[in-house]
Amino acid sequence: MTKTNRRRKLVIAVAMVTALVGTVGCKEENHIAEEAQRMIFYQRNQSDGNLLALAKVQGEVINENVKNKTEQAGIYADYGLCLAKLGLQEEGNKWMNKEMSVFPASTTYVKALKTKYAGAYASDCSSLPSSRKTDEKTLASFMFNDADEELEPVFPDVSDEFSDDPASIVVTVDQNPEMSEKEVQALERSKYAKTDEEKTLSAEERAKAKKQAAKEKEKAKKQAAKEKEKAKKQAAKEKAKAKKQAEKEKAIAKEQAAKEKEAAKRQAAKEKEQAREKAALQKEAERARLAAEKAQQREEAAAERQRQREAAAAERQRQREEAAAERQRQKEEAARQQQEEDDDE
Repeated sequence: MTKTNRRRKLVIAVAMVTALVGTVGCKEENHIAEEAQRMIFYQRNQSDGNLLALAKVQGEVINENVKNKTEQAGIYADYGLCLAKLGLQEEGNKWMNKEMSVFPASTTYVKALKTKYAGAYASDCSSLPSSRKTDEKTLASFMFNDADEELEPVFPDVSDEFSDDPASIVVTVDQNPEMSEKEVQALERSKYAKTDEEKTLSAEERAKAKKQAAKEKEKAKKQAAKEKEKAKKQAAKEKAKAKKQAEKEKAIAKEQAAKEKEAAKRQAAKEKEQAREKAALQKEAERARLAAEKAQQREEAAAERQRQREAAAAERQRQREEAAAERQRQKEEAARQQQEEDDDE
């Protein structure tokens, strides 16, 4: 039996017990029973006030469990879910993480809750509450006045998000219920009856009260069966809807993948063509560069040859000028010597 089914059976049982206990004025504090009652309030009327009241009593249950050093499966996830629905997604996510940490078997179910209600924090599976106890200040800022105060003997709708498999819910009704208040009163009167008429009257009252209790029990069984069938149909409807949605998303994903593949193919061909064009341009640029270098080398070689020719011509001109100057000097020297010789004679 799953945690959810156990909780459902507990809720239904508490609904019946609360109705009976309320008639005899029992005031004994019981956090678990109060949590179940608040759960019924919220299932019957999903108002902000009922949600806040449920969160508060769940916080009290957690704190009581810490005090008694006990662990209760599902309480951390339920409390975290209420916080997330109230808008405190980060804090709610931490308490749902604590549920997975303390009760690893709940991981799959709790992760589904986190994905649906914890928003951007759902991927964080390591953060935990800062304290083992809940902080009353967390809920102090909320002010809702639409919380129910009295419980009517009605059965909750079992097709809401608290059920992981509504079709598997098993509704049980006590086959040997305790006597009703009227039966108890009739039995007490019969004990002290003095006449046969009083005894007969008490017996009739007891029979009438017993018949009424059986009628209410049968009505409860029919209502529970009706709710179960409703939940089963709803679950089948949601399953079919989810399957259809999954097939639709699969087809969309397949189409998108084909488009992406075709786009990637076109992009690859485009990049390949661009690479070829780039290589051709680079090759052409290299040829032009080599041709320019050769032309520059030819121009430099021609300029060097011209420079060498001009240098050689200048050297020959210098040598001719020096030779002419030497001849002139020798001629002048010879004339001077001849003059000196003539003067000596």
